[in-house]
Parts: sequence; C-alpha cells; structure tokens
Amino acid sequence: MAVWTSEPHTPAVLSAAEQWRTNCMVQSGSLFTNRNLWTSDNLASLKRHYVDNLIEGDGSFYDKLQKQIGDAPSAVIQLAAEAIWFLNLFVLEGSMGRTRSASEYARYGSGLANRYRQVSFLRTIH
Repeated sequence: MAVWTSEPHTPAVLSAAEQWRTNCMVQSGSLFTNRNLWTSDNLASLKRHYVDNLIEGDGSFYDKLQKQIGDAPSAVIQLAAEAIWFLNLFVLEGSMGRTRSASEYARYGSGLANRYRQVSFLRTIH
C-alpha cells in the first residue's frame, strides 16, 4: 500500500489504526482495556441506545450521547468511546474546530504506550 502525506504524524496514526483493526475488528477486543468490547452483542446494544434513540434539537453531541447511552452497560459505553476515538484519529487540525487533531491522537497512538486510559468521555458518562 502506498502512503504519501506531508504530515509528520501519519506513520503514528496509521500504526494506531492498524492496532485498532487487529485488536477490535479481528479479535473483538479493545484498544484501552482487556475486555472484549467489539462484539456483535455490544455493537447491537450501542445501535439500540444510540442510533435507534435519536435526540434532535439543542444540546451538544456529548450531552445527547450521555442521555442516549448513559444507562447502557459499561462495555457499551467503552465501545462508544473507542469508536469516537477511532473516528477522530484521522481528523486533521483545524478541520473541525477544537476537535482533537490527528497529531494529538497520534501521540496516544504511537505504540499506545499509556493506552489512553483517561478517555474524558468515559469520565463524563460514568
């Protein structure tokens, strides 16, 4: 696979994405815990709590998400946090306001040394 970009953090981002693919998609595991989070049961529960439980109107994404999945099992909340982490892994600086940039996530993704246990989203929900 050819990869070209002028961004210095690209190798770390791609490494983190590869670890996510292996741990989560192949092994149904997790990037940040020893739990099996990416299972069909947890994904179905996340769909019921989030996708099938739409909240329209005012409120931030995270406020609405907390209402939607706040009473879900902890594994489903952790799954949501990892999904959000993965989605934001590729966001480039400046493209979404103050959303964490790819370079910020690359610092966590480079070997995932600290396993990013302080996911602020998890602290918000639980």
